[in-house]
Amino acid sequence: MPYVDLHAHSTASDGTFAPAAVARLAHDAGLAGLALTDHDTVAGVPECAAEAARLGIAFLPGIEISAIPPTANGTLHILGYGVDPLSPALADMTRGLIEARNQRNPRIIARLRELGIDITLDEVLAEANGGVVGRPHIAAVLVRKNVVHTIKRAFDDYLGQGGTAWVDKERLTPRAAIDRIRRSGGVSVLAHPVQLRTTNAAQLTQTIKDLADLGLEGIEVLHSDHT
Repeated sequence: MPYVDLHAHSTASDGTFAPAAVARLAHDAGLAGLALTDHDTVAGVPECAAEAARLGIAFLPGIEISAIPPTANGTLHILGYGVDPLSPALADMTRGLIEARNQRNPRIIARLRELGIDITLDEVLAEANGGVVGRPHIAAVLVRKNVVHTIKRAFDDYLGQGGTAWVDKERLTPRAAIDRIRRSGGVSVLAHPVQLRTTNAAQLTQTIKDLADLGLEGIEVLHSDHT
């Protein structure tokens, strides 16, 4: 049976490997295909698509969009599959989200410095190596400087919700995220529903029904956070 990976990130957002390298990893793992679903950007899609075509594996252009969650401590991420990377609707949305992210990063770094941690924006930009800068890059710098020992600890102590350097970010409404994906020719899929942090099964069911009413067409079921 052929396997695929429909949720992969690259250095275009918060991934570890460049887009072409992600395609090579998928090929080396014996996958029949993959989707590149970087956070709030499709910048890595052309490179990954070209390498996947060279290697002879199927490729699906994608994106992962952060939306306003139904619970205070949860997250809502919506995957867009089969989007047109050149869509004006998508370009306008990603431009706004990346700009909001760029405004957030200096505020996080300022809070870390207020806590006595020696970290600069230039160090974080170097860590991102030209990709969309995000909290994972800040976490990597904290690990490299021995402030914490793991990326997880960086998020638990400083960068995650409830952490001492937490700064909230701009998100789209679920309606807007699903609409932009549809207008870009894509299909909307709820990512890792466990991260919604709903209090019970009834609330989870209602949330999914509400999203389906807005145009949601699928749910990611296989994920490392799922039992």
